[in-house]
Amino acid sequence: KLNLATNYSYRYWELTNDLGFFSTNIRPDTTFYYDLKTRWMSKQHTNRINTALDYEINKMNKLNVSGTFDFMKQFSPEDLENRILNENQVATQLYQRKMRQQETTPSWSGELKYLRAFKIAGQELTAAVNYSSSLNSSTLLYDTRDYSPDYIPLATLPRNEQHFPINGSKLFTAQTDYTHPFSKGKKLETGFKSTMRNLDNELVAEVYNYQTNAFEIDKIRTNHFLYGEQINALYAIFEGKVKEIQYKIGNRLEHTYLHTNQLVIKRDTNQTYLSYFPSFYLLKKLKNSQQVQFAYSRRINRPSVSQLNPVTNFPDTLFLGRGN
Repeated sequence: KLNLATNYSYRYWELTNDLGFFSTNIRPDTTFYYDLKTRWMSKQHTNRINTALDYEINKMNKLNVSGTFDFMKQFSPEDLENRILNENQVATQLYQRKMRQQETTPSWSGELKYLRAFKIAGQELTAAVNYSSSLNSSTLLYDTRDYSPDYIPLATLPRNEQHFPINGSKLFTAQTDYTHPFSKGKKLETGFKSTMRNLDNELVAEVYNYQTNAFEIDKIRTNHFLYGEQINALYAIFEGKVKEIQYKIGNRLEHTYLHTNQLVIKRDTNQTYLSYFPSFYLLKKLKNSQQVQFAYSRRINRPSVSQLNPVTNFPDTLFLGRGN
């Protein structure tokens, strides 16, 4: 038995955000404030094609192949104003920044999945491999101008910049799971999962030089960061019931390998570690549809790529970001 399905979808949405915040900046010798207001808009077009093929080899064995292709295009303008106030909250400086961003992201993913059923109800074996890839590229144009607190333009030249970030992502996963039921509602679930992720993030920043009448590369902000990780995990969950108490006991063992390479400053690092994640769950039903439950689990929050990139990133001189 063979089933084939294909569909196409188009989505368009607009979003407008008006934001403002007032911040206090404390230094050993003085205190000053930022009074910032910004309007950010976004217009996004997304085209998507999905295809899936189901093949029933026999009653006990099934195969599924699926794929998705996306193409996203987005335009995002932002108008920002920041007033800088002294310790008496009197405005001393003011600047306005216009940003215009054009962004495109083609991406695709594919999955192959196998399902094996057995004569015993609830007994099942599954295996799947998945691969996805995306490439996000943008052009950001900045125009920053200085004013007096009374909105009188200053004699300083506008600061014009253009940024070209390119962010590539590749993800591969392979997973197999087995479920085996026992008598009296007991069940064992076990499996293995391997994940490989590679990220390639590059930013070329250029600043306009009025002496040469041309844009020149800003070597401080231009950077190229590579990130790779491989995580292999073994896990098992056993669940059952003792009288009126339901329980689940879980164990997960992960081996992680991380590799980061900041090509601009030539910082190459590797890290390997082993992690154990136990979990425990209890539930007891009471009268009148009431119940009591207790759960414990250990988890890990991995840092984002921006938190790992050691190069300083700042859209202007007042807002900085840097990983470690």
